[in-house]
Amino acid sequence: MTEKKIWEELVEAFKDIKNGLNAVLKTGLQILVEYINCDRVAVFMLDKNEQVYRSRFIIDQKGLIELEEKISSEGSTQELTELVLGKRALVIGDGGLSAYLPLKNERGVFGLVRVDNVVTRTPLSEDQLKHFQEFVARFGIGVESALLQDRNQNLTDELLILSKINNSIVRTMDLGDALEIILKSIVKHLGVDRAKLFLIEHDKNILQGKIAVDSQGTIRSIDEYKYPVKPGVNEVVDTLFSKQVDDIRQKPIINLPIKTKDEYLGVLTIDNVFSKQLLSAEDEKYLLLFANQLATAIHSIRLSKKMEEATIIDNLTRLYVQKYFNQRLGEELARARRFKQELSLLLLDVDHFKVYNDTYGHPVGDTILQELAKIVMNNTREVDFAARFEGDGVAMILPNTPREGSRSVASRIRQLIENHGFVVPNGVINITVTLGVVTFPGDSDDKEELLKMGQEALNWGKAHGRNQVMIYSEIF
Repeated sequence: MTEKKIWEELVEAFKDIKNGLNAVLKTGLQILVEYINCDRVAVFMLDKNEQVYRSRFIIDQKGLIELEEKISSEGSTQELTELVLGKRALVIGDGGLSAYLPLKNERGVFGLVRVDNVVTRTPLSEDQLKHFQEFVARFGIGVESALLQDRNQNLTDELLILSKINNSIVRTMDLGDALEIILKSIVKHLGVDRAKLFLIEHDKNILQGKIAVDSQGTIRSIDEYKYPVKPGVNEVVDTLFSKQVDDIRQKPIINLPIKTKDEYLGVLTIDNVFSKQLLSAEDEKYLLLFANQLATAIHSIRLSKKMEEATIIDNLTRLYVQKYFNQRLGEELARARRFKQELSLLLLDVDHFKVYNDTYGHPVGDTILQELAKIVMNNTREVDFAARFEGDGVAMILPNTPREGSRSVASRIRQLIENHGFVVPNGVINITVTLGVVTFPGDSDDKEELLKMGQEALNWGKAHGRNQVMIYSEIF
């Protein structure tokens, strides 16, 4: 085959870029084995997860060979190590029977091409090596173009998918799902080792670690990382105070601010500490797109939550409103039926609350309710649900809690409130509360009846001494 014919066929091979990377690799190797008339050719592509160069195709004079080989990213010899590190242009091994050339771009060596005469045991000639180098120089351009084509298509598809997924997530207000999806996409499509996300908690003025995702798809919480938001703490926090983003392509660890037009939301950290790979210009562009997508998702979900809280959170106590309590009680009862679990309902009322209002005024009464609500919220589980009930009362749903468990919770809250000093003009006072307790399904499996029974237990306790916990089944 003439040299002109070789390059014509190679140009035709590059037209297969639209068919994907494998088409370019396979066609190119078929041309190469004939062009330099060697026994066998092979192409290896970097597997970043395992940090090895894995054979994609091995072809001899008869065609494709069903064989898999691996070359460590550290290389099996000093010469191969230098080749994959980009410090050597050509490696000749096996006494001249084989030769390796790198496929590389600005990010580093992404593949290796090997030719050999291991069957005929004839050392590669100078002409074979010369033609091999000429071929790979042109072939590498086509391979890189095919890689870019595949990556761009994947990223385009992923961004469209992310847009749809984020719209869905915003409707369900699940921020955790949104963060997980986007960080997984960053790691997968940019080929980085890890991605971490930190979010600003403005009420505490800290940068709080949220989640990390690695190249294996492993997700873990990083909530142990908490940094005050002030300059000089570390590079992650300083990102929030930087006037401009540095040239991120030149760093193995990248800290990128996540922000909307008017607000900083957090910091995205990605790194290639293990692989030592640098981002390409295309990678940088898509990273910024992902960061923007991340900011949009966070901002939208937080805004949705604020809008929802405006309708379901009581402004004074920060407990849920009674209307939402009624909805949640129905949902929790349905869940308890489904999983055959017990559920307890606690109704709490402040003893002689009218006296405090009449004596000290309604602003003091409001302060008492606020302090009482904090005691309740600080002494219940995350799965428990507390709401303001009938003005100065509190209603609590305790999922998966039997009667004795609810007695323990109610008694602890009663004792804590009795021992708490409530500040009033000219001093501190102690108040008491009475609680009525009813349990599903032992007392009833009907929502309205459970509420009625809880109120009856509460009323009985207030009529018989106050400052006590009354269990419905023990008095009726």
